[in-house]
Amino acid sequence: MTTGWDQVSSVIDALAPDAGSTSFPFPRLSYSSTFAGVSVSEAPSINGQQMPGQWLLMEATRVFGWEERVGSYLSGATLVPKGDPLLLARYAIRIWTSADAASYRRLLGTTLKKPVIQMSATAGLILTNASTAVLGIDDAQLKDIGVSKVVVWSVSALLNPLATGSGRGPWTAYVEFKEYRKPRPALPIPDQTIPDTGPVTPSAFNMSQQEQSRMRAGTVSRNAATATRLLNK
Repeated sequence: MTTGWDQVSSVIDALAPDAGSTSFPFPRLSYSSTFAGVSVSEAPSINGQQMPGQWLLMEATRVFGWEERVGSYLSGATLVPKGDPLLLARYAIRIWTSADAASYRRLLGTTLKKPVIQMSATAGLILTNASTAVLGIDDAQLKDIGVSKVVVWSVSALLNPLATGSGRGPWTAYVEFKEYRKPRPALPIPDQTIPDTGPVTPSAFNMSQQEQSRMRAGTVSRNAATATRLLNK
């Protein structure tokens, strides 16, 4: 049974722009492959090199840094800005042709690889190919949230269509990138020392203690005067 909302949804879907259009929501990053002479690739460019196959951005959430400070016996809290955590970009990759599969396998041994780390007696751990650790990535979706440099976070091998679909679809893989940003000097931590309130206001107890001290001092003074008079007689 078709409801009114189902009919509305059908109308909305019919009027909505085609997500496969070359202009929705921005020009595609694609090239023409040898597969039936049609464009089947949609992928970012990394270090100026177009990635093979179809790369679908599955995750790219920008989280902003805030520190919540809760006061004792108070409702609510204070939010203090702090550094933003690095973004994780996750791609699902579809490989349709043997040429693209060969290209992806080559990338696993070159660009999509962790830099070599060696131990130095003087400098500790060092990257022997640190210049290739940071990759420039050109993806319109990532540009919208300010990501242009990344490092490789994780990769997968090509997965057979029999494991991920009907057996007739593309081979698939997954690649994750971690955003790279140069560290910025941190702002000084504000002084949160409890301020000195000055002399403590005398309490009844303190005033009593002070009065007793004065009385004892007076008694000692009078006793000393009496003893002096007796000795001088």
